[in-house]
Amino acid sequence: MNKKYALVVGNNYPNTEAELRGCVNDAWDWSELLKREGYTVEVLLEADKMTVLNHLHDLVDRAGFADRIVFQFSGHGTWVPDRDGDEADGRDEALVMAGLSHADLITDDELQRVFTELKYGTGVLVLSDSCHSGTVSRFTETPRAATPGRTRFISPVDLGISLSFERVLELEQRAATPPRRTASLISGCTDQEYSYDASFNGRPNGAFSRVAIDTFASGISLSGWWRAIRKALPSDYLPQSPQLTAASAYRKYTRAL
Repeated sequence: MNKKYALVVGNNYPNTEAELRGCVNDAWDWSELLKREGYTVEVLLEADKMTVLNHLHDLVDRAGFADRIVFQFSGHGTWVPDRDGDEADGRDEALVMAGLSHADLITDDELQRVFTELKYGTGVLVLSDSCHSGTVSRFTETPRAATPGRTRFISPVDLGISLSFERVLELEQRAATPPRRTASLISGCTDQEYSYDASFNGRPNGAFSRVAIDTFASGISLSGWWRAIRKALPSDYLPQSPQLTAASAYRKYTRAL
């Protein structure tokens, strides 16, 4: 029988200036959904870089042909200057781990290196509820149920990366590089947008996570799920545009989870 593995990470960064409120709730909510869909789920809270990478390597080692892996992250996102020339926009998008430092970022290059170790026929879906995650429509029915909080973005300058204000603005305004094709991705926003920490009927959640979980139906295709999410986001209250990138055109029409 084909196996399903999931790694779910929620970082609220408690007792810091970067503290969020909804990411741990996101992690538990995603865990419940994935377990219902038959996944063996590992949940990491306030996780550092090496812990996350070690768990991802372990899942990649375990998974084989026709098995599935889901990696879900809720927390801050950022970007760092591209050092190897493979990004047309001059930026590597990154996930911010609990250490809140340059050394504790997981870049898109590092995720790519992990997923290139996949065995033939293993499927991967990344679900990223963080800012600048487009490559890593309306709440009109109940607009007051969704209250936006702070954005899930930390400037690279705040993480100790030496950049001038002018250079930050220049790189922020460049068009994003299309994401690599190893894993399929549904992200909370584009590379030029912010994902929002929000409150739904008084309970903190990421806006993307809450909408994605609420619109999921067992057996739905990846593209069908994304279209359902985009009926709620962006909105006047939550101006973020979830993105879908599939490892192949065929993958868009296959079962999401």
